Amino acid sequence: RYERNILSTPRSGHEKWWRGFKERKYRRFSYQTPESLSRARNNLSEQNIRQWFSDVSSCLKEKDMGDILEDPCRIFNFDESGFQLTQESQKVLGVVGTRHCFETATGQEKKQITTLTTVGADGSLPPPMIIYPRKRIDEQMASVPGQPSFVVGKSESGWISFETLYEYLVNHFSNWLTQQKIVRPVLVFTDWHETRANFFWLKD
Repeated sequence: RYERNILSTPRSGHEKWWRGFKERKYRRFSYQTPESLSRARNNLSEQNIRQWFSDVSSCLKEKDMGDILEDPCRIFNFDESGFQLTQESQKVLGVVGTRHCFETATGQEKKQITTLTTVGADGSLPPPMIIYPRKRIDEQMASVPGQPSFVVGKSESGWISFETLYEYLVNHFSNWLTQQKIVRPVLVFTDWHETRANFFWLKD
């Protein structure tokens, strides 16, 4: 416990001792910035995972869709990632004792480009969707020479919205399933983002 406390929180006044100690005993350790881990993920266990799979299987069997789990071509997962359009501020020189230092924002700080990626359990990759912060999409933005096919979406901020996700699933993803001759229904896993909290029941 004592060693763990030293490694995680060395005192700045003992940096010389710390460097020597690390060279003698702990050369394979270094300062690192820890990533934030939610409490739910931190409490994840093998028992929780097995229980989750059991619950999914039971739910599908109750709806007479248990055969989906036997065909990886019918199982998918999707999630999105956002890329900010503004660069992070660089360090600048300031007067000693100044509490705040500001720079004028570009007006794009709330806008981003979002990519929605879907992956099949069999390794298949349906065309991803790129969401631009625009009201209209130019033809040049809808295709990139020499690049794999992708779907273009739009929203005012570039963030994913319910309307954008709905259009992707009902049109583009559905069309891809048809082209690949994948048996329906399919199973799509995702997180519980607010854009997933709306449902439309569609009939062929």
